[in-house]
Amino acid sequence: MLQDKLEETINSNAQRQGFKNLLLERKILALRDALERKESALHEVLASMKDQGPAVSRKLEDVLASKNETLKTLEAELGRLTQKYYNTVHYYETVMKVHEVPLTELGFYPAIV
Repeated sequence: MLQDKLEETINSNAQRQGFKNLLLERKILALRDALERKESALHEVLASMKDQGPAVSRKLEDVLASKNETLKTLEAELGRLTQKYYNTVHYYETVMKVHEVPLTELGFYPAIV
């Protein structure tokens, strides 16, 4: 009876954590996609503005500075979410080991990003 409740609780927590991990993975992928799109757009702007002269050059420098700031923010967010994902996976692996539940009972394998 108590063993069944423990297993039910562990399975429930593992399932919830699986969904959370999936959401974190999707956020990470979305951030990477956004970063790639922004880099691509920036390269297009650079290519099209090469022949425009010094006035455009100054504006371009401002745009680059702004984009670099955005890039740093996105990279920091990606790092934070990745670390949160790894911490979550480690926590649930530890809990499962404490309760002597094999990691194969998790029902999926956490993605290593």
